[in-house]
Amino acid sequence: MTKTSVADVLRELAKGDKSRSETARLRDVIDEVEAALAAGVSRSAVLDALHGQGFTMTLKSFESALYRIRKQRGQGTAAGTPAAPVPAPLGHDQTPGETAPAAPAAGKKAGGFEIPVPKRFTHNPKPDDDLLK
Repeated sequence: MTKTSVADVLRELAKGDKSRSETARLRDVIDEVEAALAAGVSRSAVLDALHGQGFTMTLKSFESALYRIRKQRGQGTAAGTPAAPVPAPLGHDQTPGETAPAAPAAGKKAGGFEIPVPKRFTHNPKPDDDLLK
């Protein structure tokens, strides 16, 4: 037994369909699957095409495998493209194309909402009598 013969046998196992899981085989054609889904083809129609090529997974297992492959690839969107940043909502007095006014520096932000700074009362133990009249 030589190192090259073992490597050849392992390469053949990696290429063969019978020794690999359906998820691993799906991973080989994921780009084509994603292109079909992005073009508007339904998941069930894609799965029917895969069944014609020897796949036996159910729709639920196909969706699960698709989810896991996307997660593994670092893709969260259905089309496989990174999600575009969501623009900030317009204020009641803004029109599209107008930039939002600068936020006040005093308040902190939590999500899209500003956390109000509580008003503080300062007590003067020696008030000016003229101001009290």
